[in-house]
Amino acid sequence: MADSSPQGAGGRDMSPATDSAAWADFSSALGRRLQEARHDLNLTQEQVASASGISTFTYQKLENGESNPGTPANPRLHTIASLAKVLKIDIGDLVSPPPDEATAPDRRRAEV
Repeated sequence: MADSSPQGAGGRDMSPATDSAAWADFSSALGRRLQEARHDLNLTQEQVASASGISTFTYQKLENGESNPGTPANPRLHTIASLAKVLKIDIGDLVSPPPDEATAPDRRRAEV
């Protein structure tokens, strides 16, 4: 009988539980980077939120890596770009590769 579990590239387990855990880690890392960048500039959560055009509550949730309790943050691209601008940080430094790409081989390197 064939294995019916979903697998991503390279045969990695992409079941909902595994995927959710990976996204929770991804969201937590984003939150830590937001907080570090904010502290580097000596800004309050309220200042960053206001300058980014989001509510303080929403910003606090992003720093905590969640949208709702138990749900990883999933901010819009516009929000990420606004936060990066306010925090004077490159988007690439703010957001790490998504979980399904973080462990994938670098295809660009293989083409060189």
